[in-house]
Amino acid sequence: MNVQRRKPDAIVRLTLRATHEGGRKSAIPRIVYRCPVFFGDQRKDANDCAFYLDEVEGTAEPGGPSVIVPAKFFAPERVADKVRPGIKFALWEGRDVGEGEVLQVLREE
Repeated sequence: MNVQRRKPDAIVRLTLRATHEGGRKSAIPRIVYRCPVFFGDQRKDANDCAFYLDEVEGTAEPGGPSVIVPAKFFAPERVADKVRPGIKFALWEGRDVGEGEVLQVLREE
């Protein structure tokens, strides 16, 4: 994989909804998990994102504890004004299956 593409834009906290609350039926294993994300209540302009779960211990379980993970936005210029600590976003798999929160923005020096 291209090293530049792998470089994360932020550290985020992911929390998956429980299955009975409309969340996923299974855990996300230690992979590079890709899904669209939406900031705020809008559902028109998603931004594809990669979450590097393969770089952290454990899995993301529906209804389970949050996981802190590096994230890469595929069109960072479209979300630059939104990606800052404390901002939340929805994980979308045809429906909201979880939530992310930006903890730290990683800037290139």
